[in-house]
Amino acid sequence: MGFLSCGDLLAQNPRSVVVTAFAGRPSAYPPRTSWDERGGFDDGADVVAARQQEDERALTMLGARPHWLSFPDPQYGPRPLSTDVAGALSTVLDTMTPDVVAMPLGIFHDDHTLTGDAAIDAVRVHRPPIWLVYADAIYRRVPDLVHRRLRRLN
Repeated sequence: MGFLSCGDLLAQNPRSVVVTAFAGRPSAYPPRTSWDERGGFDDGADVVAARQQEDERALTMLGARPHWLSFPDPQYGPRPLSTDVAGALSTVLDTMTPDVVAMPLGIFHDDHTLTGDAAIDAVRVHRPPIWLVYADAIYRRVPDLVHRRLRRLN
């Protein structure tokens, strides 16, 4: 069975839980980032709340539910340590004891790479029965990125 996206995977597996590492609100939003500007947000907007509402609507359509970690996106402040994110993911794995974990390979953006590194470290300790790794479609064709990240799995 093949899937075109994580959305396809979630739709085929109702009651899945999607863990978002960078879903925490910053203590204060900095001036609007270029990403938030392109997303149509104004200065001072509660971007995280808007993204969580969007996340909830999309996951509800797929029969899944969100689990948001409290780390603010690094674009809003200091980048957390990979070990801290891995510890939080480990806590989720301890609590939920999933049969299958699908995790991002994290091949391009810094926050994706950090999440991928943390997920690799957490999953190595918890060893779910089935471990799926995915690479974002728009980046996996960049020469050597996937191969470099796959070496991290060894």
